[in-house]
Amino acid sequence: MLRFILGRSGSGKTETVRSVLKGMAQSSQKKLMLIVPEQSSFENERAMLRLLGAKDVQRVQVTSFSRLADAAFRRYGGAAGRRLDDGGRSIFMSLALEQVKEHLSFYRKSAESTELIGLMLSASTEFKMCDVKPQELEHAVQSMVQSTLRQKMSELSLILSAYDALVAQSYIDPLDDLTRLKTVLQDHDFFAGYTVAIDSFQSFTVQEYQIINLILGQSDDLYVTLCTDQLDDPECGMGLFSLVRRTGKNLMRMAKQSNVKIAAPEILQSERRFTSPALAAVESGAYRFGRSTASCENKDVVIYEAKNGYDEAAFVASTIRNLVIEEQYRYSDFAVIARSPDQYRGILDTALERRQVPYFMDKPQSVDAEPLMRLVLSAFQIIQSGFSSDAIFSYLKTGLAGLNTEEISRLENYVFIWNISGKKWKEEWTEHPQGFAEKMTEHDTQKLAEINASRAAVTTPLIRFANKLKETDGEGMAAAVYSLLQEIKAPFSSVNSFMASSRSHFCISRVESSRS
Repeated sequence: MLRFILGRSGSGKTETVRSVLKGMAQSSQKKLMLIVPEQSSFENERAMLRLLGAKDVQRVQVTSFSRLADAAFRRYGGAAGRRLDDGGRSIFMSLALEQVKEHLSFYRKSAESTELIGLMLSASTEFKMCDVKPQELEHAVQSMVQSTLRQKMSELSLILSAYDALVAQSYIDPLDDLTRLKTVLQDHDFFAGYTVAIDSFQSFTVQEYQIINLILGQSDDLYVTLCTDQLDDPECGMGLFSLVRRTGKNLMRMAKQSNVKIAAPEILQSERRFTSPALAAVESGAYRFGRSTASCENKDVVIYEAKNGYDEAAFVASTIRNLVIEEQYRYSDFAVIARSPDQYRGILDTALERRQVPYFMDKPQSVDAEPLMRLVLSAFQIIQSGFSSDAIFSYLKTGLAGLNTEEISRLENYVFIWNISGKKWKEEWTEHPQGFAEKMTEHDTQKLAEINASRAAVTTPLIRFANKLKETDGEGMAAAVYSLLQEIKAPFSSVNSFMASSRSHFCISRVESSRS
């Protein structure tokens, strides 16, 4: 049976479907599965763990479409082979264009350009997501009148056919995973006995729709949450929720075609999102056709038509300053939220400073840019690469490994002169520090001893770190990292904040690596 959970609050629908799964996990022996977008799978795993505890959480399989494909391939086969990455795609597309260049007319002049390679790869990705094969393009061309469009489609079909043929010789394209998954699931009753819930999607690709169609036919129940207040679309495709409603209509049509019953949708009425009636009125009328008048008194919402971004920032800063002075607010009471914050950098902060408003402006940065994280990642890379020199110097140049700049420079010069890497880092070095010199002086002997002392200071903690990583779990990995940071005397405040934010990262990385 297909069951919808509808609501305008994303968190409300998610909490409802989690509650449904919790009740089933605690009261029945049904197999349960929650399918969510890839980027939110870890968050949902943690949420289900908090709800059910370590024992009952094993009853609910939290997955995404890509992880679902991996699970099916491991059970029934189909995962063997080298997987193609973005670099490989570019190479194969370049080869495909070279092969068919003589047969091209429209694209011949651009056949060797990187722009065309990127364009063809984008087209290939789009067609794969829509499950459109190059042969189907060629078949469509046959019914078209002679035109530029027909020529372009014919050449596109030729290029993509050559590309797919080259890839198929030795690689598996991950973009084809869901198409191959459909074939596997058609031959096996994978979802038999399952209650499946799909949460936090606005729409689906053709590949995903095909998997959902199989879920409808094989599972006992399918719950789908949608961010809308109804499945009918009175705005005829132009409303705020029209895309989501179209998704609901597609699912209903698939269910009817598969003779699957459709339950009356559960519409969540309680909206805890707003405590202000005026703000709730703005939300209910925004981006909708027609005009309505709010019946509540407005003391919370102000609309200001700014001339430009500078005027907008000045209004915000002046309003904050005025409310603090006149209404006894505190600066910490305010939050400035923008859809595209990068557009206001250098504008909003300048306006706030001009009016002496203290602020903190959040700016996302790659975690790899932080020296402590780079140190830890480099330590793992050292172990994985067998003590490669590149990984070791990446580790040292974070400035947190315990060696100063002069010591690192001496090590780097010696390694460059004698081409040292790998297991040689674990052995005592005996070669002349000046290279192919005739005789080692007392000064050279002293310099070599200092270089070896630096080498030992680097490798000893790393060797202990490598030993602790053997046959351990996520918690053991986190403990090994903590011990390494303590041993090399990394700044202790950084260690504590790093471990507080990263322990779960190491645990889930261990889980993912065990799956791979």
